[in-house]
Amino acid sequence: MIHGRIISDKSNIKQVNEILRELYIQEMNCKEEDILRELLKQTYYVLLYEGINDECPLACGCLLIDEGIAKISLVAVKSKFRGQLYEDLAIRMLIDKSISLGINIIYADLPVSQITIFEKIGFYKDTDYKILDSEDIKSMVKDVIRLKYNMKMWNLCQNNHSNVD
Repeated sequence: MIHGRIISDKSNIKQVNEILRELYIQEMNCKEEDILRELLKQTYYVLLYEGINDECPLACGCLLIDEGIAKISLVAVKSKFRGQLYEDLAIRMLIDKSISLGINIIYADLPVSQITIFEKIGFYKDTDYKILDSEDIKSMVKDVIRLKYNMKMWNLCQNNHSNVD
């Protein structure tokens, strides 16, 4: 059983760091100080756990809200849990959190290697956007791309749920 939590305080930051360290620092060779600097800016985090306790974190993601715009970044899944759609779940939870806050402009700054999962959820390449500290993540990860979320995807999903008896 997998469960997730959205947190806004730094109480579980060690668990977020553990997951990010595996993907971004060990596997992608990013500088730890760059990852930590990005984390200090974040407003909300999602953590996914295996089991009913919060003892085994397996995935995380970060959400920054700035001037009515949401930015999703640093989505990571521990290597032994990859390929099981946990990254998908974490992203969708961050989208839902953004929308629950009344935000309808959502971007994702991500490594090129994560494009496919974000596009499946409804993100697309967009050239008309406001820069939100994109240089910070570009200094961490090579070949970073910014995608925008298609709000029609969320609305379509909501309409499908409301039509189910």
